[in-house]
Amino acid sequence: MGCLQKEKNESKFSDINKRRLLIVATKQTRWIFSLLGVWPMLTKNTKNIEKRLSLVIQLICQSFLFFIIIPAAIQLYWCEKNMKIKLAYFGALGFTTACAVKYITIVYRRREIRECIEQIEKDWHEVVSEETNQIMLKNIKISQRMTIICGSFMYCGGVLHQTMIPFLPGSIVSIVDNSSRRLLVYPIYEVMFDDQITPTYEIMYLIHIVTGMIVCTIAIGSCHLSILFITHVSGQNQIMISKLKNLMNTRDETIENMNQCMREIIYFHHEIIKFSSNVEKCLREICLIAIFEALLIICLAEYYSMVAWKHNETFSAIIYFILVDAFIFNCFIFCHVGEILQEQFRKVGEAVYMTEWYRLSHRNARALMLIIAVIQHPPKLTAGGLIELSYNGFVSIIKSTAAYFNILRMTEF
Repeated sequence: MGCLQKEKNESKFSDINKRRLLIVATKQTRWIFSLLGVWPMLTKNTKNIEKRLSLVIQLICQSFLFFIIIPAAIQLYWCEKNMKIKLAYFGALGFTTACAVKYITIVYRRREIRECIEQIEKDWHEVVSEETNQIMLKNIKISQRMTIICGSFMYCGGVLHQTMIPFLPGSIVSIVDNSSRRLLVYPIYEVMFDDQITPTYEIMYLIHIVTGMIVCTIAIGSCHLSILFITHVSGQNQIMISKLKNLMNTRDETIENMNQCMREIIYFHHEIIKFSSNVEKCLREICLIAIFEALLIICLAEYYSMVAWKHNETFSAIIYFILVDAFIFNCFIFCHVGEILQEQFRKVGEAVYMTEWYRLSHRNARALMLIIAVIQHPPKLTAGGLIELSYNGFVSIIKSTAAYFNILRMTEF
């Protein structure tokens, strides 16, 4: 049994309790990706009817997305000649396009994501002590709270924008396109049909709202994946620190028990490093798209709010400010979880160094030195391997948005 015999407050967890805790841990993931039709791809033991239903949901989501993106892109880039109108529509279309690419990326990376979720399930099945259980539950609660906050910001900003903008006289589109036409969030390819007649306009308006909800759900889902995986890594690192603190309690035991304890710690640390590398691999493209999406939308929304404020349209300016806050927070979440990942590995290194390694045998002490050497270059969360996601990275991103916003101010009306 090794170290497991020395953990405090040890208790037996039945398979029923472990399954219940696992359901709690993946509850939000299951809800979000079931709405997008992706969940059966990310888990085992799914029924055939669930797989068929997920394919239907995916087809519906993709149909809504491309029904908006393709006609809007044709109208905006090939038919519309006014640069100011193009700029007014570009924010919403760019966000929808970025989320469509993220949706495709999630489907493409489904095997890597499934491996990470299976590793989470495996770690929950191996819970044997109350201390370990409490550490993992604490991190799951943090993950759930962060997801709820992220979802609140995104739905309040995104869906409110999709719903209200056509009716606001001070929206960027109405300010630029000074006509009596009834407006929509996305431009319509006018050769296809006349969007001003009833009930065509009402149908298109509802389609735009549903598309906005799908887009916001995709944005929340991509953010939730990073939160779930990184908080799980954080929990595993905290368990690792607990094991290191309990290591010296075995120094009066036999050499076999001490060696067994050390083998468990080395294996546990190897699994954490492996899981972290898999997380970085499956989130690399998603993070890259999310960061460039945030760069685009933040500077455009700031520009829209400036234009609305200049025309004394306070309510429109407030909506755009909410949108700016939503995307700043979304960008901050990715950078925050990247900082958590690095910080937790630094804490593991400190815990290894603070261990009374000088009382161990030379063999076991060298094993701890190996852990310290590995932690000198901890796994990092990056956006496509180009941008390191951390607090410093977040500051750089905000500085970049400010620079692009200054460029957009040159086109001020």
